[in-house]
Amino acid sequence: MKTTLYSILCAAVRIAALLFAVESLLSIVGYFMNPVSGVSMPVHWVLIGGGLFGAAVGLVLWLYPGWLVRPAVGRAGHEVFESPLTAEDFQRIGICLLGVWFAVDGIRSLVYLLIRSSAISSQGYDYAGITLAMSAPDIAAALALTVVGISLTLGSRGLVGLLVRLRSRS
Repeated sequence: MKTTLYSILCAAVRIAALLFAVESLLSIVGYFMNPVSGVSMPVHWVLIGGGLFGAAVGLVLWLYPGWLVRPAVGRAGHEVFESPLTAEDFQRIGICLLGVWFAVDGIRSLVYLLIRSSAISSQGYDYAGITLAMSAPDIAAALALTVVGISLTLGSRGLVGLLVRLRSRS
């Protein structure tokens, strides 16, 4: 397979832009689900506006990744890379990396929640595991993220096969 450094970096910028936009939109949703009390209305608008700005930046970088890539690669951007890997191999590698990212993020969240709960209970502020019970939705989300990540990593070959079959039908 032949490709250029420019096209590889454009794909990487688009992936990062997508993650950035989704994370920004999720921060707005999280703000509405858990509003901050005791702050003035302009602060609310700044928090919402910051999430919208992040989503807009993600959209612009998705549409125009060359704005970041061109200065980074310079003249080397049009050098051709040849690789024995096929497009399916690259898809499988990408899905595996995404799965590892999700699994590590889920494990990190789970460890944080468990350490926080144990620290609060060791200080005597916790009554019969209330902190752990209040963290149950977050713990469930962290476990789900870990399971999804492991499933993506281990099932990448099957997902790539499914994508190839779906593409060949259309």
